[in-house]
Amino acid sequence: MRRFGGQGIDNGDWCWILTPRGKVKMVATLTDRMHPKVVSAQHGWWFPEQNTTNHGVNESNINLLTDRETEHADPVIGGHTFKGLLCTIEKIAG
Repeated sequence: MRRFGGQGIDNGDWCWILTPRGKVKMVATLTDRMHPKVVSAQHGWWFPEQNTTNHGVNESNINLLTDRETEHADPVIGGHTFKGLLCTIEKIAG
């Protein structure tokens, strides 16, 4: 069984992705196509099944971890051309 970076994270585990700006919750999908210490996350995720105003977008949107206040961000939507960040990943207990 493949595990992420020696941290005991298995395929399908819920994890926190953390940067100095905050954390988001995502499910780990492990693959041999990427280095085991690399995390790739798509932007814009949310939980449509949550019956709340924003459907949990503040729990899972990877854009929350980027520096949206820089000159490198798109002035209209705040997106970054290059989205590489240093991060930590932790398995969510339970």
